[in-house]
Amino acid sequence: MNGNWSDDSWGDDEDDHGPGESMVDALDFSSPVAADYVDVGLDATTPDDQDRGPQTMFFTVTNPPGTVSATALMDGRPIQVTLAPQVCNMTESELAEEISLIARLASQNARAGQHLLASGMLQQMGEDPLTARSYVEHELGLPSAETVLADKAQIFATRYAHED
Repeated sequence: MNGNWSDDSWGDDEDDHGPGESMVDALDFSSPVAADYVDVGLDATTPDDQDRGPQTMFFTVTNPPGTVSATALMDGRPIQVTLAPQVCNMTESELAEEISLIARLASQNARAGQHLLASGMLQQMGEDPLTARSYVEHELGLPSAETVLADKAQIFATRYAHED
């Protein structure tokens, strides 16, 4: 391998998550997109198309200007940050702050994904939905999708309000 693990066969489709879609749809379980971006901090490899090994979910968050995207694994670890060429207009400290924020939001999305899976498993085992969600959020410390999406919406509304 030459250090470039992007795989164009993943596709470049981006989903718009409107107000009528479910929380699962809004968390963006898609694979990282590699179009017109520079990859930084790559420590992962993609499986070959014929490799049927373990599957994982990716949680990607992109800032509203579309200049910084971060992808995290299911456990919340960031595995990829992609930058658009427009980041050259940012200072080092602005870029570092933006990467840190977007990576934190991707990590929170992953933890909300854990919440959805864990509460769903508890419900399949016979627990009522309210008790299952409460247990996962308060005892296991995993935030709900609603909490994470509200936090993300608040951050984006205040931080990027001037960029309409």
